[in-house]
Amino acid sequence: MEYVKIDKESSNPLHYQIYSSIKDAIQNKRLLPGDKLPTEEELCQYFNISRPVVRQAYNKLIEEEFINRHKGKGSFVLSPKTKYTILQSLHSLTEQITMNNMNPTIKEYLREIIDCPLDLLEKFNVQETFKVLHIKRIYLGDNEPQFYIDAYFPYELYKDIIPSFKENESIRDYTKKIPSFSTLSSNRHLTAIKFTPEICEYFNINKGSVGFKIDTTSYLSDGTIVEYMTAYIKGLGTRMTVNYF
Repeated sequence: MEYVKIDKESSNPLHYQIYSSIKDAIQNKRLLPGDKLPTEEELCQYFNISRPVVRQAYNKLIEEEFINRHKGKGSFVLSPKTKYTILQSLHSLTEQITMNNMNPTIKEYLREIIDCPLDLLEKFNVQETFKVLHIKRIYLGDNEPQFYIDAYFPYELYKDIIPSFKENESIRDYTKKIPSFSTLSSNRHLTAIKFTPEICEYFNINKGSVGFKIDTTSYLSDGTIVEYMTAYIKGLGTRMTVNYF
C-alpha cells in the first residue's frame, strides 16, 4: 500500500491523489498485471477517508482500463493495452511499438529471393513474374510479439542494398534512406481474420485465435510500387485507431 500517497493539505482532491498514485505505480511497473489492489475498506481505514472517495478513484482507473473489479474477489491490475495508429500514420512498426512505451526488437524468420507469387502480380501492377525479396519477421515490444509481417520487395530496386540490410533493421526506415524513395506513400487495408496455425504459433496464442490483417502497398510519386506487406496483429488487448476524412 506504500505506493498510494495522500496529502490532505493538498489542493488536489483526495480521489485524484489515489487515482494518480496507483496509475503512476502501474505505469512505472511497481504494480504488475494481476496484482491485487487494497480493498476500498482497507484504504478507508488506512487513510481515514470515506468510501465514496476511494470508489471514485477506482472507478476512474476502471474507466481508463488500468484495473478491473471482480465481484467477491477484489480489484486487480490489468495488462496494458497496445494502441496502434498504423492506419493513420506512416510511422514504422518499430516506431509504433516505441510509442507504446515498449522496447522494440526484430526477429527475422525468412529472407529469400524468389519469383513473385502469381497471386501478387496485380499488387505490383504487372502481368509477368519478376524477382522479389521475400521477408518474414516478428516485431517484438519488450520481448512480446506485436506484429508478424510477410513482405515482398522488387529485387531490381533493392539488389544493391540487400547485402547491407541487417536482420534487426526496420524495413521502412531502411527504405527511406534510399534517395529516390523520398516521396514514399502507402495505402493500407484492414481486415479482421481468423489466424492460421502458423501465425498463432508466432504469437504464442491459441490455435483459431482472431486478429487483424493489414495489407500495405507502398509506392513513389510516379506510381512505382516498392513494397507489398501484410502485417498481422493480435486482436486481444489491441486498439486500432482510424481517422476518416
